[in-house]
Order: sequence, then structure tokens, then C-alpha cells
Amino acid sequence: MSDRYTVLLSPPARRALAAGLPEDVAAAAGELITNAIAREPWKVGKPLQELTPGALIHNVPDALFFSLVMGFGSFLAWSVAWNSKIRATPDALFVDNIYVVHEIPWRRVSPCRSS
Repeated sequence: MSDRYTVLLSPPARRALAAGLPEDVAAAAGELITNAIAREPWKVGKPLQELTPGALIHNVPDALFFSLVMGFGSFLAWSVAWNSKIRATPDALFVDNIYVVHEIPWRRVSPCRSS
């Protein structure tokens, strides 16, 4: 293991250091990144793992589980949004989606006033 790591910044991080932060804050952040973090990154997190060539995913079951959870969450959000509708009757306002119907009586609805 080398004594110093190479720290790569994303384009938004580079822009923030160059123009998005006050000068003294950007100087302090740049000093921290290029010196302290490059020498001892474990002080701001856990020790870095050495990557072997071609190893992009170290934990395949976790990656698959995460993908399934994110896919199901996206499907759930899509199905609720796609199947939602609002109905107004003389008695109440109804907000329907695929899973539940919300009934809001008109007496509970207050008018919106613009300022």
C-alpha cells in the first residue's frame, strides 16, 4: 500500500472548489483533500479496499438486493402516480390511487388565500 492515495474529484466538486465556495473555505477544503485525506483516508471513514483488476462489484448479493428494492420502489411510485385521480362530489373531495381512497369532506377544506 502506498503512503499516499490519489484523490479524484467529480466535475461538480471541482466547480464548487473553483467558484462555488468562499475563497478561504475552498482553500481549506482543497488543503484537506490533497493532504490529509490523500495521506490518511481512513480518518474520515473506513479503510479503503484495494481493487483487483476487473472487480467492480465486491458484494453481488447486496448489489442484486439493492437493485430489486430500487426497482420495486420505482414500480410502486409509478403505479400510485399513474393510477391516481381526484374526484369532487357535492359532499367531499376524493383522492383515489391504486391502494387507498382518501375522502376529504368539504368542511375540512379551507380556501387558499393569495398574499
